[in-house]
Amino acid sequence: MDLPVGQSRTIPDPMDPERVQTLHATLAKRNPPPSSSDPLPIFWHQIPFWDVLPADELGSDGHVKIGGFIPDFGLGQRMWAGGRLRVECPLILGLVARKTPTIESMAEKKRRLGWLGVRNGASRTESEQHFGIAGTSGSCLPEFRRFACHEI
Repeated sequence: MDLPVGQSRTIPDPMDPERVQTLHATLAKRNPPPSSSDPLPIFWHQIPFWDVLPADELGSDGHVKIGGFIPDFGLGQRMWAGGRLRVECPLILGLVARKTPTIESMAEKKRRLGWLGVRNGASRTESEQHFGIAGTSGSCLPEFRRFACHEI
């Protein structure tokens, strides 16, 4: 297997308030929905940074096909296996943001019930108000994610 450790990509997003307002309505929130120049609610950072792809580029689980940026361990089922998020500054609706996920490590492990492939990654999410400002960490939402693939 070709290990893409260190591989990253940058995904820009206009932080469109309508996407967040759609989630707000779906969750039947009673308070007024966030609008342009409001901070993105904490843990709603999964709403922006869409990777819009045609159906033939999606896997059977609806996510991007395995291969390319998502490494192929040759195993069937992938799953979320944990993560950590630190909020250092808000993402502001209406200001461009960019997310840069990076593959930090990969491993294959033999388990009692078969093989398990683990991919660890980190993401830096920056907001336009912090682009290139000296003295800032450069990342509003440093995040660690672990995904696993297992035999089915």
